[in-house]
Amino acid sequence: MPLPAFSCTRVRAILLCWACALSSACPEDEDDYDDTRGRGDLGRGRFVYECVNETDSACEGGDPELPTKLAVGGRFEMRFAIESGPQPSVIAPSAAFARRNDGGFQVHGAGDFALLAVNGNREVIDIKHLRGAAIAEVRVQRKSELPTASLRLSPGESLELLAVPFDAQGVKLGGALGYTWSASDEQLLRVESLPALNRVRVRAGERSGTATLQVEVADATHMVSVRIGTGDGEPDAGGAASDGGEQDAAEQADAQTDAGAEEADAQVETAVETLGGES
Repeated sequence: MPLPAFSCTRVRAILLCWACALSSACPEDEDDYDDTRGRGDLGRGRFVYECVNETDSACEGGDPELPTKLAVGGRFEMRFAIESGPQPSVIAPSAAFARRNDGGFQVHGAGDFALLAVNGNREVIDIKHLRGAAIAEVRVQRKSELPTASLRLSPGESLELLAVPFDAQGVKLGGALGYTWSASDEQLLRVESLPALNRVRVRAGERSGTATLQVEVADATHMVSVRIGTGDGEPDAGGAASDGGEQDAAEQADAQTDAGAEEADAQVETAVETLGGES
């Protein structure tokens, strides 16, 4: 099988990729990286990041910006814009880190990798280094509030929640991903919208109790304890508070208290009888 023909310009760009990966040519400081986001490494144009669907956290604020890091498994689109002339296409030179998939790119490995902007003759016009990272955790938040691990809802109340992926350093990751939402007890809490999205709406049932809401993405899982109503019940085996279980526990506690009191009275009576006999 003949090897593909490479122009000298493309060979130089690929060597630059390798040099960046093996040396300090890649920006190490996050602020330095933010300053160069979007602009091509050779300064000949701008790489424009686009979201393939609404599950990409980079699109939460409206117009997407090139994320600091991309999640392994995440999908995105990238085009290259120059001021005039035919617009170059964007390709991934190494399929080990990123490759074309379903109308966009998909990240396949953690680490620094590059995308190339090439013209119709497959000559490299510009290059852009990106970072892939594994998902270490997923956080759940309501609107723009801080992430949470517990919620309280009134019976029948609904709420919109958002899941956001992060790497081990706490950096938010870009790229469209598949999510899975579930509730431990659908009588207490149910997911009303599509559970494969990063943003869902949940609704509380009509009775009080506690259920666990869980979201999974890649190998990361986050659980939120959701209390319905004003009761202080703990979740049962299915994640919901059981009124019958609370009543039984209270009755057992009362019975144990009564038994303890009777035993204490008996011990006092025995001591008094003993003392009386000795006298």
